[in-house]
Amino acid sequence: MLKTKKSVAATAITTVGVAGALLGSIAAQADANPSTSYAVNSDGKTFGSASLASSYENEPDMILVQATNGKEGFVKKEDLHAAEGMASTPSEAVAMQVDREQRIERALDSELDALMSEGSISEQTADGFTAQVDRALSTDGLADASDIEQLLATLVDNPDLERAYHDALSSVETCIPVYDADGTTVIGEFSVG
Repeated sequence: MLKTKKSVAATAITTVGVAGALLGSIAAQADANPSTSYAVNSDGKTFGSASLASSYENEPDMILVQATNGKEGFVKKEDLHAAEGMASTPSEAVAMQVDREQRIERALDSELDALMSEGSISEQTADGFTAQVDRALSTDGLADASDIEQLLATLVDNPDLERAYHDALSSVETCIPVYDADGTTVIGEFSVG
């Protein structure tokens, strides 16, 4: 059960982290005079935090992330950008986020329908859970910490809902390898989606 709790927390943190990374990268593009220096590995690849970059072009070759296993490591910039889908404008980034949210919503509805068919949950429970997810993951700035805490508590208390939520999120994720600074030793994976 503890592993499930960590999985739920890691999934929620990853979701928030990816959105933050995208917004951070867009905001960083506004800085016209970057002064970034990254460490260089034995293969000549730069590595470090993308938050120091003023644009995608100025990001290091290997970008600092936290793997799903909790280890810090680096993903290859080209792997990350391919998995993210690169937005060329803020409006395109918003459209991509809306599309992702709609795919998650459809996947969650499908998972909840299956649980109702099995008799594991009622329609009222499914509707209440969907509303709770909408509040907790609101991108309009209305979500607060208590909404997220309530969602996490519901997921911990109801393994069927936790599985449905996790499966819905997993359906829109792509996992890419996380490397040690050497760029060849795989130490975990990073979930993008």
